[in-house]
Amino acid sequence: MGSKRRLGLSLSIATFAIQPALAETGRLSVDQFSLLADRLHASSSYKVRLQAALLLGVAGGADAEPLLVTAMQRDSEEPVRAAAALALGETQDERALEPLVGALADEDSFLRSQAEKGLAELAQSISDGPSKLWTRLARTPGVAQERGLAVLGTLGVAGVAGLCAAAAVGGDDAKGAARAELSRMPPEQLAAGLRATLRRKDPDASPLAAAMLGDLGTPTSLPLLADAMSDATQPIAVQAQARSALVRLSGTIDPTAEERRFESDDPQERLRAVILMSIKGGQPAEGLCLRALQDSNLRVQAAAASALADLGTERALPQIKSLLAREDEAPIVRVLEIAARRLERKQAQ
Repeated sequence: MGSKRRLGLSLSIATFAIQPALAETGRLSVDQFSLLADRLHASSSYKVRLQAALLLGVAGGADAEPLLVTAMQRDSEEPVRAAAALALGETQDERALEPLVGALADEDSFLRSQAEKGLAELAQSISDGPSKLWTRLARTPGVAQERGLAVLGTLGVAGVAGLCAAAAVGGDDAKGAARAELSRMPPEQLAAGLRATLRRKDPDASPLAAAMLGDLGTPTSLPLLADAMSDATQPIAVQAQARSALVRLSGTIDPTAEERRFESDDPQERLRAVILMSIKGGQPAEGLCLRALQDSNLRVQAAAASALADLGTERALPQIKSLLAREDEAPIVRVLEIAARRLERKQAQ
């Protein structure tokens, strides 16, 4: 069997060497597809079946998926089954996730290794692949789940969203395995993956991404965390974790840099400056937020009012009430009203 596996690997290399040529000519014709399907199903030579599986994976598309699943699960020769698993990763067909995840529990180590390669390729070629892979793994117990999480770890930045979801909502074993995979990533790669995960606004994965960005202590994440904290479309848990992360990162907030940011023509940049300075606190924060009450952008004004309430700046109350008197946009009015009431309570103490 060792020689058959070596043959399988050599044929795999030979087949992928012709992939550029296939890409130039397009997918298989109907006649070519039928010929390969027949060879995969009926040839008495396992070498022919193996090569047919690999070619169907490279150029057969989604139509090849059921044929390859059958070959992976039922062929009498392990190298053919392994080749089919590898080829399933090339189909770009989401349906292949389920059988490939199932193959992670197979007794044959060579099949498992090719299934892992197939899953890695497939997860990167379909929309939202890493998260969809975790969804399948969540229903898969034991060692197979751990192997699947290791596959996510090999994807680098792309795999972080799936690992964060597993670490947040998986069982105890999945949480431990996912966190172990995250901890093994190079810091820059992990930070990039966490930032991408935070932008997803995923109720499972994004809160943990925000928390981990705070733990990493990288100031490059400050603007993104500020955006998450102020984005009403983010889940509430994300907003809360983003704020907590910013508090932990407050020592990296540079008031001088935020003063420069506030001079930007971009209202989003000015909003970030207000949020970050309110986290930093102190007199510079009060001064910038008082100026922001006069900003031309309503969201910046509202953020400034909320920040001044957090800072306990009672002298901002008349300005906030003045804004309330001429504002009619309901979400902005709500923020201003809450800020005014908080400062009134403080004033009355």
